[in-house]
Amino acid sequence: MRPAESDAPSYIAKVEKLMADDENSETMVRVRWYYRPEDTIEGRGTFHGVKEIFLSNDYDMQSTHAIQGKCVVHTLQQYMKLKYVGVDDYFCRYEYDAGERDPLVADGERFTP
Repeated sequence: MRPAESDAPSYIAKVEKLMADDENSETMVRVRWYYRPEDTIEGRGTFHGVKEIFLSNDYDMQSTHAIQGKCVVHTLQQYMKLKYVGVDDYFCRYEYDAGERDPLVADGERFTP
């Protein structure tokens, strides 16, 4: 997903559902956000992989126009077997409870990682 700041890395989300927004004549997607370790309260540790991300319990509705492209999120085991790690390859081995750590997410308000 395209970040507001042009120099920031793209946001990564799992598309859960595709929907039509008849009111605005726009196609929307329901996404589940991935967080980078540095976007969490704990921060990035020395044991985190460079391409490691965490699947969160943070959901949102976004316009399809915000989608920049497609990436592949592997399990750690799949990632370690890759012969070539591309720019769009990531791995996930943990889930992050964003709602427990961030009151805005817990209250159902939007928080972008």
